[in-house]
Amino acid sequence: MNETTKKQTLRMIENGVFVITAKAFNRCFGSTVTWLTQTSFKPPLIIVALKVGSGIYSAVKESRCFAIHLLSTEQESFAADFFKSSESDDFLINGHPYKLSEKGNPLLDDPVSIIECTVNKIIEDGDHHIVVGEVVNTQVKVKTSVLSLRDTSWTYGG
Repeated sequence: MNETTKKQTLRMIENGVFVITAKAFNRCFGSTVTWLTQTSFKPPLIIVALKVGSGIYSAVKESRCFAIHLLSTEQESFAADFFKSSESDDFLINGHPYKLSEKGNPLLDDPVSIIECTVNKIIEDGDHHIVVGEVVNTQVKVKTSVLSLRDTSWTYGG
């Protein structure tokens, strides 16, 4: 297979840009992800691919819950803040304020919408494992267009 053609083709798949958060090991973690989709209405299920060995993957696996933050098209720099390793204290994750939900998920203040999930299963295959999460809570703060990879200069996949 031609490596260049493979990358070009796989990068044509539409991906949103989201920030995932979780709390485990007495600290909060956050990471920008692009491989996420809804997979079921009943029960409402979402899958997300998380990089094996990353802090967010370890936190989600340990806590068995996570929050997905949907961003507006104007929040590219917000998403960029979560490309690095997580730095957190009682008030901030990577410089962004949060509050803990009843489920124990860190919920960032600025995203336009939030989805909280509990982990149903983790499919361990490849360099990113698939986390199947059941939606247990949602919030819509602002109705607007959400950020996708096509809105950025970033590429991922392939």
